[in-house]
Amino acid sequence: MKIFKKLSAILTATALAAAMLAAYTAPASAVVTVDDGVFQYTYSNNTWQLYSYIGSDTELILPRTFAGEPVTGICEQCFMSSGVTSVEIPEGYTSVGNYAFYECESLQAVTLPSTITEIGMGAFAKSGVTSADLSQTKANKVNHYLFMNCASLAQVSLPPNAEFIGEAAFAGTVLTGVEVPGKVTAIDRAAFADTGSLTAAVLPNGLKSIGESSFENSALSSVELPETLESIGAHAFRSDTSLTELYIPDSVTEIGAYALYPMSVSSRIHVTCFEGSYAETYCYENFVMNTDTVKKIYGDANLDGVVNINDVTAIQIFCAEYDDFTRPQLVTADVTRSGNVDISDATMIQQYLAEYITL
Repeated sequence: MKIFKKLSAILTATALAAAMLAAYTAPASAVVTVDDGVFQYTYSNNTWQLYSYIGSDTELILPRTFAGEPVTGICEQCFMSSGVTSVEIPEGYTSVGNYAFYECESLQAVTLPSTITEIGMGAFAKSGVTSADLSQTKANKVNHYLFMNCASLAQVSLPPNAEFIGEAAFAGTVLTGVEVPGKVTAIDRAAFADTGSLTAAVLPNGLKSIGESSFENSALSSVELPETLESIGAHAFRSDTSLTELYIPDSVTEIGAYALYPMSVSSRIHVTCFEGSYAETYCYENFVMNTDTVKKIYGDANLDGVVNINDVTAIQIFCAEYDDFTRPQLVTADVTRSGNVDISDATMIQQYLAEYITL
């Protein structure tokens, strides 16, 4: 519970703040709280933070300074359950506290400045936001419950430096697509659960784990799992009718219970994996009936089990955009291990066939 100091009605907020700052000699970690009739402020480490919104306006431009000192953050629960419809956060703010805009049902859009380095848990959960742009921030994670149960959130741009997507961060939203930033290595449990409009998700190379129920009850019909992925949590892709195609790379060494199972007996998921991989064993032991396995032979671009001139031709046709490759083909054709299939792969296979090199 927040406990606020009562201020004398005789002194204005500005005069009081100036007097307090002039006489204040306590350690930098000490905290004082004052207000200006619109916000309550807390002072710590030579800067102010917004402690609580006590005004009545619904469209806000947050202050850059107070009593001659910078305002750099928004405290925990500052705007919680308020009627604000728009909030402009200026450059200079570095943090948004836990549940700062929780249950702000009239809040429509969120844009955070480039100086933001931390966004707290549930900061915008159960709010009315329809879009959110976090792409300019320097936050290194998408925190737990950040937009959970934002029933109107359809678009989001994530922080490029994020390395982690937190638990239920986007659960219960109406996102139609999401591009997970390239530095993310882990997606926590239920991060995109109950997103019945989510039809597209781009997962980065470098991602290692997809948590329990991460995409459960989403609308994904297919998703490309990166070659760096190591674990898929229980129920991760479970849904009624959506996911029908899935390639599982041989880097995966752990798959949880019911991770690949549709909820409806009339639905089927088609899994492709490499022979001898953990995914093949998992599918066999868990009765994933629609499973195709292929041999992993580098240079075997057409997946016929041998490396010959036909593989060179297949790559040339692919590079000329006359044909597409499946994910296993993209893996086996990439003999240069560049992450892409191009004419240099065809050249290397030709050198192999001429016995100049080994693959």
